[in-house]
Parts: sequence; structure tokens; C-alpha cells
Amino acid sequence: MFVSIGMIIGIMTAMIAFRKIEFEPYKPTSKLYIPFYRLSIPIVEVLLKQKKGLIQNVFLKPVVIERLKQINPTDRTTFHIKKFYVEKIALSILLIFAGSILTLLASFGQKKESAIIEDKYVERGSYQEGEKSKEFIISIQDELKEQDIKVTISGQLLTENEVKTMFAEAKSQIESLVKGSNPSLMEVRSKLVLPTRIEGLPLTISWETSNFEVVGTNGEINNQDIEEKGTLVNLIATLHCQEYEDKIQLPLKILPPLLTDEERVRLNLSKQLKQADERDQTSKYIELPLSINGKTIVWSEPKDNTAHLIWILGIFSSILIYIGKDKDLEKKIKKRSQQLLTDYPDIVSKLTLLLGAGMTVKGAWQKIALDYREKKQIDKKYFRYAYEEMLISYYEITSGVSEAYAYEEFGKRMKNQRYMKMISLITQNLKKGSKGLSKILENESLDAFEDRKAYAKVAGEEASTKLMLPMFLNLVVVLIIIMIPACMSFQM
Repeated sequence: MFVSIGMIIGIMTAMIAFRKIEFEPYKPTSKLYIPFYRLSIPIVEVLLKQKKGLIQNVFLKPVVIERLKQINPTDRTTFHIKKFYVEKIALSILLIFAGSILTLLASFGQKKESAIIEDKYVERGSYQEGEKSKEFIISIQDELKEQDIKVTISGQLLTENEVKTMFAEAKSQIESLVKGSNPSLMEVRSKLVLPTRIEGLPLTISWETSNFEVVGTNGEINNQDIEEKGTLVNLIATLHCQEYEDKIQLPLKILPPLLTDEERVRLNLSKQLKQADERDQTSKYIELPLSINGKTIVWSEPKDNTAHLIWILGIFSSILIYIGKDKDLEKKIKKRSQQLLTDYPDIVSKLTLLLGAGMTVKGAWQKIALDYREKKQIDKKYFRYAYEEMLISYYEITSGVSEAYAYEEFGKRMKNQRYMKMISLITQNLKKGSKGLSKILENESLDAFEDRKAYAKVAGEEASTKLMLPMFLNLVVVLIIIMIPACMSFQM
């Protein structure tokens, strides 16, 4: 809880300190995000100013920054990088803040009046409530350390306890049923089974014992104080059917239980608790024992860790969001690569056609780039990575950059072997002369179309594989529709 309070205070203090940070350029999708954007903006700015090191490599991964540059080819500033990390860190801080608040609320909700009063008293239930059970954590000096224990407390009594009668078995099956899990009636260490009816027989059975302190009419065995040689007890079963009665006497030999050291300690503790419970049943409280066998007993109540789990969940969610953003970026890079592969044959084919028509490489490049720009102005949603990079190269050439250098930079930015090969062919022919370039690009265009066919085939196979599951489910449905009427007809 204290960690959650510290988190909340720290984040709110930072919100106040950074309340004047300008956030408008980052365009938060909700007003709820604005305070967290104000916190994340200075964090990202500090990280971007850091020299290369462990902190920067952990939070600002070079591979992520490189991918951001690839999917934002027209933005030569670092703003798109800052925006990506500002959004990601803001969401992470929001989750931590929300998790801390939920943890604090859960902690307050868990606070309740303690069942243990003055470290040794437990309040009884009223006589209407009757018997109740409570769970505690007990520590006994040098014996037990923080063990769970369930304490049964009888309700306050206004009258004497009523004796309950149990009914048991029939004459022919009585012995085998009564022994329960014991080896025989001459070796009884655990509870007996005393049924009041036998299935299929119209009779009832009542039970009596010669020693109620050792064997109860409900089958409970009180053998904690029995000596090793055991003690004999007679169990009497009275069978009732209409006006007839029959009695069966079953001799029992009660032996002491086989207990471990821990069970023995718990048994002694149960005795003390029972004595404390029976000491004064008209009292509102019972006094829990504070020592056993000369050892100190420490009583406490189980703790509810729900609040801590909520806080951990908030932290874990923020980490997942941070990592998940990078995964989304990987998907965008994959989509970019697929788009580049799809557009490559068209670009090479256009260059081949324009060069064959007598245009220079520069003129053909300009024609393709400007045609794309016009189409993009008409359709605002139209965006192709390869043509964007060509348009950037065109702007570089018109601004005075050498043609060969602009093409080489284009190839580096594409990070694709096919485009690098095309640029290599173009730059080589620029040095030697553009003679024969059209024929070379024509052959490259044919190879590119073959690659495109192969890629389309692979994509189709992947799509068919994804369709296998719904097809299988449809088959199961069809089989069910056919089999159910068939099975019903067999039954008829």
C-alpha cells in the first residue's frame, strides 16, 4: 500500500511540476491522456539527448528508431520518433497510476474490524447465529510458524444443548458398514459410520454406546487420551420396524490415534480452545490460549493480497503496452516490405518503358515521382512507400544533390535487395552511359514479375491454411447434423 501511495504522490507531483508543458503537437486522443503526455514529453527529450549507453539502448532501441524512419519516409525530423515514444510512455504511466489507485482503494476496502480483540479474545456469535468458524494464522514459539488454523466457536447459549440421535444400519450388514475406514471393530482409530437407514429396507436404526465420552452416537471417536492397550466399548444398535424391535450389540476396541508431532501439537491446542470455549458460554468473548507446552502462541489473521496483485497487474500491463508498441511497429515494417515487393515490378517496368521511349534516367525518375504525387493529391489515403522514397530522391536532385548520390541514398533507405540491385544497375550505367540500360531493366522486370508470382502463390497458400480451421468446424457441424438423427433413429 505504501508503494502505491508513493507512486500516486510521485506521479501527481510530476503532473503539477510539468503542467505547463506544451502537448498540442502530439495530439492526444483523449483529454484523459494530457497529464500523462506532459510527463512523458520531458522523459523522452532527456532520453534522446543521452549519449549511446545502456539506458538509451533499453528504452530507445536503435532497431525501433530505424523502423520508425522506414515507415515515416517523408519526415526527416525526429518528431515522429518522439511522438511514438511519448505515446508509449504516457500509456505506461497511465496504467501504473491507475493500478496504484485501484491498489489503494482495494487496501481500504480490505480494512475491517479485527476478529481478535486485545490479542486474545474472540467474540462469539449470538444464539440466533449459532456456531461459527474463523480462520487464523498461528505461530507457536519453537513449534509452529505462521500455520493456518480453523477455530470453531459455539454460539452464546440461553438454554442447555440438545442431544441429537443418530440412526444406523441393518442386522445383516451392520458390522461391515459400522467399521468405516477402520480395519475391524477390534482396531478402531478413526470415525465410525452409524447410518440410520439401510437402502431398500423399511427400517430405522437408533444407536447407544456404553461410553459416550469415548464413542458418540454420531460415530465420532474421542481417543486422544486412550492408552496404547485400548479400551472396550459396547455399541448397541436398535432396529425399528413398525411395532418390532431388535437389538444388536457390537463390541468395539478403541485405540489411540497415530499422530505426528505437529498433529499432537494441534490436538493439544484444540483441547485448550475447547476448554476456553466451554469455560463461560454466556460470556460475549472467549480468551484464546497464549501458550502451549511452555511455548508462546502468537495469534494473527490471514492477509488478503488482492491489493498487491492489482498493483502488480498495473505494472505488468504497462510493460506489456510498452513492448506491444514495438510489436505493432514490427507488423508495420512487415507490411512495408510486402508493399515494396509488390510495387517493385511496376517501378522497374515503368522505368524500362520510359527509357525505351528515349527519356533519360533523371527524366524517367521525375515522371514516375510526379505522377505519384498527382495521384496522391487526388486520393489523400493513397500511400506507397517506394514511390514516397522516389519522390524524396527527386526533391534531393532538384535541390542540387548529385543524381548518383540521390539514387544511392534511395537504395540505402529502401533496405531491400531488389531495389539495391536496381540502383546498382542505374548508377553503373550512369558512369558508363545509359546505353543498354533499358534492356537490362527489362530483364530485371521479368525476374521481378516471376518473384511477384511466387510471392502471390505463397500468400495464397498461407490464406488457404488459415481457412482450414473454419472449414474443419463446418465439417464438425455437418457431422453433428447427420449423426444426431441417425442415433435417434437407432434408439427408436
